[in-house]
Amino acid sequence: MVDKKQVYFRKVSEQDEAILLEWRNDAETRKQSFQTDLVTKEEHHEWFQKALKNEKIVLLLCVCDNVPIGTIRIEKYGLEADISYSIDSAYRGQGFGRKMIYMLLDYAQELNIPCLRAQVKADNLASQKILLANGFEKQEISQDQSKLIFKKRFLKS
Repeated sequence: MVDKKQVYFRKVSEQDEAILLEWRNDAETRKQSFQTDLVTKEEHHEWFQKALKNEKIVLLLCVCDNVPIGTIRIEKYGLEADISYSIDSAYRGQGFGRKMIYMLLDYAQELNIPCLRAQVKADNLASQKILLANGFEKQEISQDQSKLIFKKRFLKS
């Protein structure tokens, strides 16, 4: 069970570049991504270096029992932040997605982000369930019905 395992975030470092590329190019990840093409090592390296230097982007590695199992990207703009996430194929379907997003909610509040936004393909039912289970609300559907936008707003105390 996920609840009995030690799961935590750490910031992505230079040493994580290869595993993030591996996860990005995973067939199921690509299928659920809005950009489905394989990413070359060079393209990924350029994106990765820019992301590490961009103070509006936070890249987190999710670790379970000292093994990297997934990643979350937070991209801040104004009073909102876009999020995206991916889980290693060996850890899918075990509740880690729900746990990662649950943990992200606390992390976002620590960063004083009042609203998180996630864009999901309409046929990505697993991500929709994970977001809804963590209090996100469906806000919009794209005109072509292929993309859903979910938001989670935090109340000020």
